[in-house]
Amino acid sequence: MPVTTAVVTTVVPSTSRPAPVPTTTSVVPGAPLPEVPPGFCAELAVHSGDLMSGVEKILSDGDPLDGPTLRALLIASRDLLIWTASRVPVSLASEVGALVGVYHNIGAELERLDPGTVTEVRIRGVLFTSVFGSSSTDGIDLEVAAIRLAAFVNNSCGPGYPLLTSLGDIFAIARPDDEPGAVLDGTGASEPTTGDGQVG
Repeated sequence: MPVTTAVVTTVVPSTSRPAPVPTTTSVVPGAPLPEVPPGFCAELAVHSGDLMSGVEKILSDGDPLDGPTLRALLIASRDLLIWTASRVPVSLASEVGALVGVYHNIGAELERLDPGTVTEVRIRGVLFTSVFGSSSTDGIDLEVAAIRLAAFVNNSCGPGYPLLTSLGDIFAIARPDDEPGAVLDGTGASEPTTGDGQVG
């Protein structure tokens, strides 16, 4: 599989302005990433900021992510992914189509759950069912799509978009020894990563 080198970073969602981890040069699977469309980054900053403002209302710095917070983060990630996929170059949009479908299903299932009482275990069940019930045979193509989209955003617009750079973290559900709250906290990988789900 052809690869391309990219510089990527990671940030952790919080109620304050995210601070980027030092950049790391890494290899992104697949063909070279496309050029960013004019105005994409400015529009992304506004839309991402609006979504994160809603999530931050229920986030507490220093506290583990609980069920309601994870639910809010995943739904916001779904909304931002759908928005982003409709605006990236066609070549990349075609790659992330299946990933969009999985997140759409995740969001639909989570919206049926009580936001005040949903548990992290219940959310993991939704993630497992949605990922492994998708058309993907093993989830690898979905994870690669998440990696490439995260790298595209990092390369084009810089750090500061945890809802997009943590898209691949849902695949951590395949590791039963994950700590509670590992999914979508921006640090859910079991090995050191570059922030877009790749092992550094």
